Amino acid sequence: MLKKNGGATTLKEMPYESAESLSAILNCIDGADIYVSDLGTYEIVFINKSLLDKYGNITGKRCFESIYTGQNVPCSFCTNKLFLSENAKIGKKKTWTFKNEVNNKWYERQDIFTIWENQRTVKVSILNEIKNTIEFETSIAYELKIERLLYNITKRFINVCTDKIDECITLSIREIGEYLKASNGYVYLLFDNDTKIEQTHAWCTNNIKPISSFTKELPINDFYWLLQLLCKGEVFSTYDVSTMSNVKPYLVKFGKKPPFNSILYGDTVLAPIDYENRLIGFTGYSLIGNKQLTPFMVKSTVRRMGEIFAHVLVKKIISRQIEHLAHYDQLTNLPNRTLFSDRLSNAINHSKRNGWTTALLFLDLDGFKKVNDMYGHDFGDIVLRQAAERIKNCLRESDTVGRLGGDEFTIIIANLAKRQDMASICQKIIENVSMPYNINGTSCCIGASIGVSIYPDNGQTNENLLKCADIAMYQAKMLGKNNYQFYNPTNKVDTFKEINNKRRLQRALDTDEFIVHYQPQFDIKTGRIKGVEALIRWYHPELGVVFPSNFLKEAIEAGLMFNIDEWIIRHVCCQIRQWQADGLPHISVNVNISYQNTNERKIINAIERALMDASITAEHLNIEFTESSIILKDKATVIMLNRLKETGIKLSVDGFSADYTSLHKFKNLPIDTIKVSPQFIQKSTINTSEATLARALFAMAHNYGLQVIAVGVETEEQFEFIRQLKCDMVQGYLFSNPMTADKFRQFMATRYTI
Repeated sequence: MLKKNGGATTLKEMPYESAESLSAILNCIDGADIYVSDLGTYEIVFINKSLLDKYGNITGKRCFESIYTGQNVPCSFCTNKLFLSENAKIGKKKTWTFKNEVNNKWYERQDIFTIWENQRTVKVSILNEIKNTIEFETSIAYELKIERLLYNITKRFINVCTDKIDECITLSIREIGEYLKASNGYVYLLFDNDTKIEQTHAWCTNNIKPISSFTKELPINDFYWLLQLLCKGEVFSTYDVSTMSNVKPYLVKFGKKPPFNSILYGDTVLAPIDYENRLIGFTGYSLIGNKQLTPFMVKSTVRRMGEIFAHVLVKKIISRQIEHLAHYDQLTNLPNRTLFSDRLSNAINHSKRNGWTTALLFLDLDGFKKVNDMYGHDFGDIVLRQAAERIKNCLRESDTVGRLGGDEFTIIIANLAKRQDMASICQKIIENVSMPYNINGTSCCIGASIGVSIYPDNGQTNENLLKCADIAMYQAKMLGKNNYQFYNPTNKVDTFKEINNKRRLQRALDTDEFIVHYQPQFDIKTGRIKGVEALIRWYHPELGVVFPSNFLKEAIEAGLMFNIDEWIIRHVCCQIRQWQADGLPHISVNVNISYQNTNERKIINAIERALMDASITAEHLNIEFTESSIILKDKATVIMLNRLKETGIKLSVDGFSADYTSLHKFKNLPIDTIKVSPQFIQKSTINTSEATLARALFAMAHNYGLQVIAVGVETEEQFEFIRQLKCDMVQGYLFSNPMTADKFRQFMATRYTI
């Protein structure tokens, strides 16, 4: 229905069923000139009593000829064409002001699109005379001034250099602030994944204390209600009572007035700065004193400033994000290795100048890898974040904790008053980290081993202090884990060598320095490829290609054999899936598992997970064990082999040395294939007694239902010998070198046969 607003008549909604009923409604309105005209012909089809008294009955005439103007062509500001071009829907409204040059009066006008009788498209025009013409013309002058000002500000940013952006923003804040007669103007931006509101630009009038002196950073929790309001695209204004109702939850929670002592004081207006539908900050003014401006004009001005700033300030946000990514760990938001190294250098320099004692802690989580293996990496990431938070809570604000990677953390305790204090600090950290973690109803426990080095006693450089703290941490682990140790130079060389080996191999796993090569296995009867053996290689950044014989011993000593076995199994399963997708024939891939893992249930779980993740069946995977690892193991090995066999995986014995006793033991194990060692093949071709033994063993293996693969065949003589022995498959440099996955795909495409 119609609604009165400050003496002016406005059309809020217009329900009607006929032109007659609408005419009755319009005739009831007092204080406004109302007429209805045809959109296409401009013919007046209705006038109310106010216009009838002024002009007589002018229905049937065109509006531009008879009302106010008396001209021969439609008005330049007429909304008829706009409604038609926009395919306006019923109720579409345009509100604007104009000055009647005939009687020199200002009018506020509303034009509404609707349908008249006989489905005639018409425009209902409601004209209210603006009584205070002087005040209105003054406001028009202010609007023109702000339009020119905003235009110049926009133009300023078009070609501004990057290093001048901040200067231009501050200048623009000042110009608008002076126009609004405000005391303060500012820009706040959201940083650190929207967890921090930080002031980036500020301006204030002379003799007024700058806001920046006490609100450089706002408490995110106190202003959460404000951010929610701005996220909706709304302008916050202390003029607006309805907006202030959004502050009520804040008032109830804190039992006090809104925080006008920070940014919300006096007449304040805040407008969102958003980019691509995301709030990145806000701009605003406080103590606005220009009484010639209506609240609407002030809010509109500040809103438009926010729109102008958005396109230039997003560069600052992105730059800050890039800088943050370069210096902070993305998972825990702690300083990364680069930033931590800088802070350690600063701590050392301060200690030199002031004669301080500084401690460096190297912390490694105990049992974290088991948590990852048992519950998955997403769960492990949550544990890491919570552990990082617990470590921070044990320290002073002046201390620094960083994450080097994985489950390793480093801590700087500067200006240490008493060295004895380090013991209580370390114990406090261990106790807090070791408390149970409850995540979505699942509980787990980890520990912490801490190594401590002291400046200047244990070193005067970053490298030396880190090395000593690392060695001390390793010593803590050797003494039972979940404890702390101060650096002790005893066995420093041997300890550091062990640490260095582990670090080097762990880095190779983390940075994908390993790669798999594949060597084909040929069926001797058909001559075609029947399988392939996966062979791991280490592409060392300094040494080049490193073969397994040169690093597996170190991996075993460093306790990383399971990690390497798990990596190659997952890698091979994914490669099998890719070959199948490429249309290659289905072949089995042999993967050798270290004897260190033959009694570990987790290797079975790792194999099953890899098969499931790659969506391949177990029949395509052939797990190999060395002869010694199977013969020397206990009943747990037999149980594990049977469990693997039940999944459909094929099992092989690698490096078989042709011994009757061991071959007889294989009869009772779920073994499918034995791989005869290259040394045995070489001896058999040059020694008659060895050749006789080979014939007997091959015959016995076939009687036990085992397939035999000859490995390391390099000459035609060797190949002819194993063919006479009715060997099932052959593998060696005589037929093919190990090759990358891509080259093997090309090799298979040639349908190569021996």
